[in-house]
Amino acid sequence: MIHWNTYWIAKEIKRTSKLVPKFFEEFENHNIFEEIKFLGKKWRFKDYYWKIIYWGNAVDPFSDFEKKYKVSKILLSSFKKQDYPLVISTKSNWLANDDSYLNLFYKNITLKISIPIIDENKASIIEQWTTVKNRIELIKKLKGKVKEIIVRIQPFIIWLSDVDLAKTIEFYKSIWVDSIFFDLLHIPACIGENSKQYLDWLSAIIGYDVVDYYKKNGYYKNWKYKLNYKTRFKIIEKLKKETDKNWLNIYVCNKKEREQFLLPSFY
Repeated sequence: MIHWNTYWIAKEIKRTSKLVPKFFEEFENHNIFEEIKFLGKKWRFKDYYWKIIYWGNAVDPFSDFEKKYKVSKILLSSFKKQDYPLVISTKSNWLANDDSYLNLFYKNITLKISIPIIDENKASIIEQWTTVKNRIELIKKLKGKVKEIIVRIQPFIIWLSDVDLAKTIEFYKSIWVDSIFFDLLHIPACIGENSKQYLDWLSAIIGYDVVDYYKKNGYYKNWKYKLNYKTRFKIIEKLKKETDKNWLNIYVCNKKEREQFLLPSFY
């Protein structure tokens, strides 16, 4: 799977902004699938690895660059012509309000949309520039137009994301979500001022010291504190019970957890 970031593309093109029209004229007439296929064979990637582009978005609000140059729209149009397999991952709400983008979605797209919590009041504090309502509207608009719709409960925050978990999963089933993607909140080892303010606020909302809880119930790896497997397994077990009841798939990042619960791998 090739990871592609809209912000990176925009930044690279912006460096030579005078060439933008020429770049996209060439892009629209170019068979990107054949080029990636060539590179995949050259680098000896397995077939599944180079056949799918994972298209993420590091700039969650609708960027000014996108408004001016319509980068995503032009790329989507070209991918649609070639029926190219994409995974689009976003938490932005602008898609739900612009049919000119929605009309470019097609059956070979998997949509991953992040909704850590469906409580609009709490969610609005965590993510001030987007709304749960708009993301749910996006899911409803794209159901049947794409290959699969996955809700990312990520980061999953203990005693916040798991409140009324059964009702949450039932709700996702009612709006025809296909799958749930799960990963827990990770705590950075080096906490800057912004992170400290966020974690202090989160601790006050939940009612426990988040950093202290992770240190006592977790381990340190790659500059982050992560919860131990015993704690994670209990959460996944609870989540899997609800997804099984509602006939939803569940994906997790960790290989050990996939094997423990016999879960499918996401590509």
